[in-house]
Amino acid sequence: MLKSKLIVYLQTLSTSEMRDLGQFISFKSSNNKNDIILLFNYLKKLHPTFPEKKVQKEIVSKKLFKNEANQNKKLLNSMYRLNLLIDDFFVQEILATAIKDKDFLLLKALRERKLDKYFFKKIDSMQNDWNDNPKVGIEHLYDEYRLKEMCFSHPSYSLVKEMPLDPALLLNHIDEHYFATKLYWNLCLYNTQNYVSKKKNSDLNGTLFLDEIINSTEKNLSNHSPQTKLFSRLIIAFRTKNYTEFDQFKNAFFNNLHLYNYKEKVDIQTFLYHACYENYKTGVAGALDGLFELNCFAIEYDLIIEGGYISNMRFWNIIHIGFAAKKLNWTEKFIEDYGKYLQSEQKEDTILICKALLAFNFKKYEHALQLLATARFQNMLYALYTKSLQLQCYYELGDEYDDLFWNLCKSFNSYLNRREEFSENTKTSFSNFIYFSKLLLKTKHDPNKNLERLSKKINNNLNLAYKSWILEKLDEQLKSN
Repeated sequence: MLKSKLIVYLQTLSTSEMRDLGQFISFKSSNNKNDIILLFNYLKKLHPTFPEKKVQKEIVSKKLFKNEANQNKKLLNSMYRLNLLIDDFFVQEILATAIKDKDFLLLKALRERKLDKYFFKKIDSMQNDWNDNPKVGIEHLYDEYRLKEMCFSHPSYSLVKEMPLDPALLLNHIDEHYFATKLYWNLCLYNTQNYVSKKKNSDLNGTLFLDEIINSTEKNLSNHSPQTKLFSRLIIAFRTKNYTEFDQFKNAFFNNLHLYNYKEKVDIQTFLYHACYENYKTGVAGALDGLFELNCFAIEYDLIIEGGYISNMRFWNIIHIGFAAKKLNWTEKFIEDYGKYLQSEQKEDTILICKALLAFNFKKYEHALQLLATARFQNMLYALYTKSLQLQCYYELGDEYDDLFWNLCKSFNSYLNRREEFSENTKTSFSNFIYFSKLLLKTKHDPNKNLERLSKKINNNLNLAYKSWILEKLDEQLKSN
């Protein structure tokens, strides 16, 4: 019985909800001594732990129905009927906060009871409220259709002259919902394919009519919703990998933020982030500031915490963009405010490296080394970050750290080569970082250095960890040459 639907349902309820459920059951039951109340009161005493020994079917049936000939059947029947009441209770709890759903159910009830005057008044009231207070989410585009369809299909509609509806208008509304939904989910598909290759359901044609929808939207932009217009332009950008209109996308999103629900905001922010990052990789001016602005937006609107946690990857992305944009004080505050939302198994190590990175960016290289000296990371990628940061610190600290620099280069290369867990791409990326770091230190003391040739080699390398730092150190040497 412990794994039964009944117990699983009851485990989701708080103490106050159990009390409310008890009142609901009493109200719905004709006799306070009936089998359902008897079973519920027994289980209520065991909530929320439900010890296995006390909820075994044999024990419960004997305890509650000891005078019955078929105790097991009696228990199963009571469990079934109690489950039905809990289903109704769950629905009632949702309806208590789902005003829109209650309104539609009320319209249905008013129509069935032929209360036409109040039916049409309710239609007007709902539409006026939506006009004054636009509702969030693509789903509302369907609600607009549903409300007008209920009005138009009412047998007495022809008597209501102040709402001139016709099938063409209904078709327009249902198309608008379909267009926005189709474009939205295709954007999700395109974005996912940028990072993950999935063969599952590859035979399904999710792009059916997509070209026709985009062409229709582009020809008549003024006739479509802000959601449809934005999604259409974004899909064109994802398809062509041309993100030069990023600022227009961002402004269209920010200016209509009130139209999107939480999940849509999260997803659209992700689409925009990808577009801006692609611009950043190709050196588009202002792209770094755009990434930083999107991170600030996500924080302001609480879009980075899910289920009480912030993902490690998301945390790192925000940190690195903050450092790259030279927003050190902002990044320091972010670490302090949001480090506590990291999952516990990596929280301590992540915060330690972040503090070392912060010290490094504040040019407190010795303090960064002191922090890293205490690190004993279980995550191998963290070990790569640590060794790379140590190498950068030794370079920055000058001649007296040269021996430590060369020793670390040797041990770092050895570490990369002996760890089979690292992909060849990762090994190459960090090996190149070590290689160019060594060349940069050598050119510091080489009167015959050829920095132009070195610059060409660095810029032509497409797999180089910490490339921006390497180029920054090269630029310093070019300016002092």
